[in-house]
Amino acid sequence: MKVARTAALLTLIGATVGPCLDALHTYSGATWYAAPQLFRSVWWCPPLFAFAGLSIGLPRVLIDLKLDGKLAPISGAAVAYKMTLFFVGYALSGFLPAAWWVKALVLVALFIAALWPNDTRGAWLGAAGAALGGWLVEWQLTTHGLFFHRDTQLAGVAGWLPALYALAAVAVGALARWLVTSSPSRSASSASRTEPAPSAHSH
Repeated sequence: MKVARTAALLTLIGATVGPCLDALHTYSGATWYAAPQLFRSVWWCPPLFAFAGLSIGLPRVLIDLKLDGKLAPISGAAVAYKMTLFFVGYALSGFLPAAWWVKALVLVALFIAALWPNDTRGAWLGAAGAALGGWLVEWQLTTHGLFFHRDTQLAGVAGWLPALYALAAVAVGALARWLVTSSPSRSASSASRTEPAPSAHSH
C-alpha cells in the first residue's frame, strides 16, 4: 500500500509541478511546442509529466529494494536540498546565457552535489535509466515534430538534457523514498513501538 500511495502522489506531483518547470524552458526559448495552446504549453503536457514523475521516482524505490533489501530512511531536509538543486538546474538549463556544454557541466556538478551527503548506490542506476529514457522520449517528440529544442546536439535534443534527467532521478528518487519511509502508517507503528507502557502504579 505504501508503494501504491507513493506512485499516486508521484503521478500527481508530476502532473502539477512538472508543467511549471517545463515553462522555464518554453519561456526561456530553450524548447517550444509545435502547436502551443495555453501558456506556451499543450494539453498533453500534464499527462506526460505525470508519467515522468512516476517513471523517474518509483524505480528508485524498486532499485534500492532489489540492491539492499530495504529502503534507507531519508530526511525531509535532504529531500528539500536535492529538489532545490533540481529546480535550480532546471532554471539554469533554460535561462543560463551559456553554450550547451557549459550548461551540461553545471548540471553534472549539481548532480554530484545532489548525491551528498549519503545517497544510495541505486542513485547511479536510476540516473542512468532516467538520462537514457528521458532523451529517448524527447527524441521521439522532436522526430515527430511535436516539440523542439534550441540546442540539438543529440539527434535534435539538447546535449545537456541527459544531465538534467540524471539530476531529476536523484531528486525525485529521494522524494519517492521519503514518501515510502515516512508514510503515516509507518510513523504510527513506530510511535506505538516506542511509547512506554503504562506504569502499574499509575491511576
